[in-house]
Amino acid sequence: MTLKNLLGISVDAVQADKGLVAKLLAAAQRNIADAQLAGLSAENRFDAAYKAIMQVAMVALNANGYLTNMLEATKSVHEKVVYDSDTERGFAGDLEKNTAVKLYAKLPGWFTVPTPLGNYNPDWAVLVNADGTDRLYFVVETKSTLFDDALRDAEVAKIACGREHFATIAEGADAAKFVRATTVDAFSKHW
Repeated sequence: MTLKNLLGISVDAVQADKGLVAKLLAAAQRNIADAQLAGLSAENRFDAAYKAIMQVAMVALNANGYLTNMLEATKSVHEKVVYDSDTERGFAGDLEKNTAVKLYAKLPGWFTVPTPLGNYNPDWAVLVNADGTDRLYFVVETKSTLFDDALRDAEVAKIACGREHFATIAEGADAAKFVRATTVDAFSKHW
């Protein structure tokens, strides 16, 4: 039995990444804290705990030179896209399939928008050809939910600040636009 068969996912041999390990551990800690919140439904408590377990498993794999969260890409600026969630994996896969999408990039951690609540790190930049016109959707926020109640208050506020930031710097009809969507289908309604 191989690791690939055991996990049901593909793994790529990589150099261990201390930054990724720290990010995954911090995310696992947040999910553990979320699972302990009073008034949380049993389903949401389980989801948060499950995410923490999976993040710790990914830490163990990465610390031993494996990365599980990569998708082969042809329209991305990179040959493989590293994703942070199932929502992002599905989103990247659908970007690959959509004929209107010309190019996209998963934005790196250093790409941030300063907000009064701390830096905000959007998910994607996407170049789309809609009706014969190239349009840049500089930020496409792909949280697993569009319901603000399911997100931490600080996260909701940072997303609102990101939206305002791009609205403020927009000049002309072809300016980059901020879109919040969980699927490419929902995203395409903004083209």
